[in-house]
Amino acid sequence: MVSRSLSEIAATAKMAARGTGCEWGLAEEAGQAVRVLEAHDLPGVQALAGLFDAPRNCAGRKDGDALCGLLALTRLSDRIHQIDAGERVAFDAVVAPILLAAPLLMAARTSGRSYELRWPGAFLVCQAEGLSVVEAPDPWPIIATEIMVGTTDAAASTHAAEVNSRTLKNDDWRALETRAEATFVPESATSRSAGAGPSDAGED
Repeated sequence: MVSRSLSEIAATAKMAARGTGCEWGLAEEAGQAVRVLEAHDLPGVQALAGLFDAPRNCAGRKDGDALCGLLALTRLSDRIHQIDAGERVAFDAVVAPILLAAPLLMAARTSGRSYELRWPGAFLVCQAEGLSVVEAPDPWPIIATEIMVGTTDAAASTHAAEVNSRTLKNDDWRALETRAEATFVPESATSRSAGAGPSDAGED
């Protein structure tokens, strides 16, 4: 096990997403989502590490693999105003579905509303005060189907975001670090002369 601050987790998740080929905007979403989940004692790092290794649909088409969880969370974020108006949003199948809790937790803090996230075997309530896991699968799945999101009036005992660091599984953390390392610029004479590496100043 390894302990990391939420800031380290967010930065590494963002760079891991970049190392996997995500655009900067989506990588930023990944870092923020994983930080929010880990702050609420949800397995954000594990979910992201699993997502990178799973077959997934990153193009948004309805055919083929289950929808990438990062793409799904951005779609959900874009539809929060519709959910607030009473619409329910459904996803057929999503890789790393727990990522969908992040935009709901952030929206709850802003709007003061409560949102529910459900799929068979899982039921989460996201509120301004924090998170309530009413029903949790064991383990959290890498793919879930029949996912439903909407507002709720359910009263639930919530777990507030109070931690500044998290203890993570070594394999999950190393999986993100390895992806993040793909974004590093290899050191060369050219990069050093441009200031992107150790300086040769003072050497003979």
